[in-house]
Amino acid sequence: MLDLIKKRSDDLIITLAEEVTGQECVEVKQAFSATTMPKEVSDIFHVPENSPSLRIIRNYYDSRGLSIVASESFHMAERFSFSVRSVKRS
Repeated sequence: MLDLIKKRSDDLIITLAEEVTGQECVEVKQAFSATTMPKEVSDIFHVPENSPSLRIIRNYYDSRGLSIVASESFHMAERFSFSVRSVKRS
């Protein structure tokens, strides 16, 4: 699947996972954690090893709750922002 991701980097992972597995993804769970940049990733991004970064692990699930695919990504601390908006319904 990694080759497909490289070829179609503008497509959502969920779309590619559904195409590869032939299963519909109905849920995505994401876990965000502060960490340091591992060497193998820092070499790719040309940034210092162990520099501050954000690690995201995503798990994609089918309608039975079974994992279709999982992904891990790293983002330099200064190159990532995350915001959430919550609205109270009355």
